[in-house]
Amino acid sequence: MKNIRFSIPNITNEDVKIVGKILKSGWLTHGKYTTLFEEKFKEFTNSKYAVTVSSCTAALHLTCLASNFKKGDEVIVPAQTHAATAHAVEYTGAKVIFADVDSLSGNINLEELKKKLQKKQKV
Repeated sequence: MKNIRFSIPNITNEDVKIVGKILKSGWLTHGKYTTLFEEKFKEFTNSKYAVTVSSCTAALHLTCLASNFKKGDEVIVPAQTHAATAHAVEYTGAKVIFADVDSLSGNINLEELKKKLQKKQKV
């Protein structure tokens, strides 16, 4: 069986060196490297705030909470996605609506999206 990759990671020797340094520091979460990353990310995005979390699922969940999703809301997400995308929406009580994706780009198919749009959808 042949595996099909979504992408090829771009990991440099410098990346490996820095990760090794962080692992040896004993601080896998939080600590000075996390603070440094948050500061650099704020600068890069010209944002007032940046907060790291433990996983993409946690980040998606916080985004849904910040968007004030609640029971009765509907949120359209791509059908080709990680389960966490739908789970984060469902944690808020909102209902997930899946839309098919374009076979070439992998993004939501705009025609499918238009068919699914309703007034009760939040996003």
